[in-house]
Amino acid sequence: MPSKLRIGLVGCGRIAQLIHLRVLAGLPDAELIALADAEPARLQEAQAQVRSARSFADYRELYEHGQAEAAVICLPSQLHAEAAVAAFRRGLHVYVEKPLATTLEDGTSVLQSWRSSGRVGMVGFNFRLHPLYQTARTALQEGRIGLVVGVVAVFSSAAHVLPAWKHDPRTGGGVLLDLASHLVDRARFLFEQEVQEVSAALRSVRTEADSASVHLRLANGILVQGFLSMSTIEEDRIEIYGDAGKLAFDRYRSTGLDVVPPRVWEGRAARLRRCLAVMGQAPRRSWSQLVPPRDPSFRAALEKFVQAVRTGQPTRPDIKDGLRSLGVVLALEEAARTGQTVRVASIDP
Repeated sequence: MPSKLRIGLVGCGRIAQLIHLRVLAGLPDAELIALADAEPARLQEAQAQVRSARSFADYRELYEHGQAEAAVICLPSQLHAEAAVAAFRRGLHVYVEKPLATTLEDGTSVLQSWRSSGRVGMVGFNFRLHPLYQTARTALQEGRIGLVVGVVAVFSSAAHVLPAWKHDPRTGGGVLLDLASHLVDRARFLFEQEVQEVSAALRSVRTEADSASVHLRLANGILVQGFLSMSTIEEDRIEIYGDAGKLAFDRYRSTGLDVVPPRVWEGRAARLRRCLAVMGQAPRRSWSQLVPPRDPSFRAALEKFVQAVRTGQPTRPDIKDGLRSLGVVLALEEAARTGQTVRVASIDP
């Protein structure tokens, strides 16, 4: 393998323009050598950012060109599976944005192609690699708040112009495939448990099914309540309740975990320690709200993918994680459609 991993970017839409082009062009161990998009204007915009990359109107042409060793797939959700399967069959390593697919059948096809290829396959659940989620997982493993009882999470984005395919769940849009995919994966990551049953309610504010209230029950009994929306404010907040305290943070606004004791009335020494801790964090918190830091998890995820390819080591979140998240999201869609609590089908790839 040459000193740098040669990567082709498949799909040059909004997320690629905001994140992937910049990150991939800046990775020291990777070289973005090719771009593919069916929309000439988007392709031209991407080409202006990475002038050395070769352009293709069809990702199949990029694959057949034979110069790329890996594909980063940022297409509309309904095309993820098709592009990933084709890449694995060409012997490419694949990083595919979530969701892995829009049907369980297509997701299973990606899994089978990945296994047959022997290549690295990674799904874009980048928030697993955010420092706050990493720290929270460690705190949970250390028992900082005792036995976890339940979780309340809000994951929402500000209203913005969406591509046509995101207006309709039938074409891969809707808040469940878009944001609940992350919520499900983070629950699996933080608590190391599978989701057993779900319920959900949807609301259409600006586009169809762009907001949702969801409930998950994990295998060990943990209850997760989530509000998801693509039509309100940017927020990614989680509160984890245990029998010995609470962990809380907001990915956009927190500089660290907020650890809350189980009782309101604390001893004088404990109150003093908490006051000093809050005072010490105040300057950092105020500055971070005025100048929010750029989310490091996107770069961390793509770096992890590149290093996995270069070292030949397996990595996560992998295609199995993508399929398990998809299974839960499809159960949420059924629950919203029927108004019933739905048991998640067992997926043991």
